[in-house]
Amino acid sequence: IGDFFSPITESLAGRVALAAVLAGVVVVIALLVARRRAATSATGAAGRRRRAAEEHADPGRLEREADAAERRGDLDVALRLRFRAGLLRLDRTGAIQFRPSITSGQVARRLRLRAFDDLAVTFDAVAYGGRPASATDLQSARAEWPRVLEQAAPR
Repeated sequence: IGDFFSPITESLAGRVALAAVLAGVVVVIALLVARRRAATSATGAAGRRRRAAEEHADPGRLEREADAAERRGDLDVALRLRFRAGLLRLDRTGAIQFRPSITSGQVARRLRLRAFDDLAVTFDAVAYGGRPASATDLQSARAEWPRVLEQAAPR
């Protein structure tokens, strides 16, 4: 092996070429290791997000949190929690397939229920339009969600 490399290492150009090849090998190995670490950490992060989502996927728990937020006077949070609990219940009945990115418009098109449309308009106005939730909004949500769930049986 030494006889093979000796003509290369005896000239300056050969040494530079050999150094460039070795540096390239080191860079490729470093990129492969970094890629593997990134994939592993992304998988771990996805698992953590999935577990966190599952922890919040209990509609009863979300409704209790909504009640607590309402008692504290945090009506916007209460309305958001109650809406999410309703979506999760719709998923459990098979009326929709819940995912965190589902929009109220997508659900409305699937359900085609006036009661849901009214809840969605209020939710969107509060969540995205900046309108503060009112006690009336929360009373309507408590009254209308059972009706929506009843009417939204799997079709």
